[in-house]
Amino acid sequence: MDVGIRIVGVSLMMSLLGLTAAGSPGTQVQNLSPIQIISSHETRESDGLCTLRNNGDTIVSFYHGIVAGDRFATYIDPRKCAGSPQFPFAVQRIQIGLYTNYGGVWPVEVAFEVWLPAGPDSCSGPGTLVCADTVLLDEATFLLPHLGVVTLNHRCCITQPFFIVVEYTGATPSPYPSVTFDSRMPADSCLNWAYSVGYDWRRWNHYWWPPVPGNLVIWVEGDANSAVCGSTGCCVGVTGNVDGDAGDLVDVSDLTALVGYLFQGQTISMCADEDNVDGDPSGAVDIADLQKLVDFLFNSEALPGCP
Repeated sequence: MDVGIRIVGVSLMMSLLGLTAAGSPGTQVQNLSPIQIISSHETRESDGLCTLRNNGDTIVSFYHGIVAGDRFATYIDPRKCAGSPQFPFAVQRIQIGLYTNYGGVWPVEVAFEVWLPAGPDSCSGPGTLVCADTVLLDEATFLLPHLGVVTLNHRCCITQPFFIVVEYTGATPSPYPSVTFDSRMPADSCLNWAYSVGYDWRRWNHYWWPPVPGNLVIWVEGDANSAVCGSTGCCVGVTGNVDGDAGDLVDVSDLTALVGYLFQGQTISMCADEDNVDGDPSGAVDIADLQKLVDFLFNSEALPGCP
């Protein structure tokens, strides 16, 4: 049996036999008494911001076997926001509630990450890490039934649907308070993915043994068609300030940042127009942008102007 696959469910017999201790290999996902959270549609507009989520209003399960490096992802599509255009979309705040059992330790350090899909849709899974913020979550704010709010240190500008990811960094002691799940997701959905160290990303119904848990409970709040991400908000003069230099200098450090992003999963600037060095209309950041920076730095070729 693949040791990377998580096992779902708790049998009454195992509970009676006392096999429900943390880390027991048959008891990794647990039911909890249904918890109602703030009632809302999956898309909500308020104060010029758009709130997006996949989960329903009832939380019913958690996972007590989390280890350092585990990641949980859900697909977010800003095209559900009202109005047009929706892009660029500036990710600004995250809402999440955790559940603790088996002596979960607070505060817990997690990283909230934005990943672009590896292909054209959610079924391709997370492919490229573009933004990340590391935070400490405290019990008073983030223990269910509360949904605590995290304001990101920097707005993350996105030009396509993306995955919002919570990663357990391992910088605080285990056992970890758990992410939680609703009861709505069909087992064959591509909306949710999970990652364990050594086994890469897996689609939800390939990661868990049945019955598959519901949607990951995490909300994203952002600004659709964000002026902050536009030419007047972040891109100045020409493209290429990939490392977010305050002086807008384009130099070898931008080349280093882009190499780290493309090949090592590191983050780059929050300005999509600066990162799209070659001005690709699709907004893609790829090898062509790296070549454009090389040509600018070493072959005296010009960079495109900001859009």
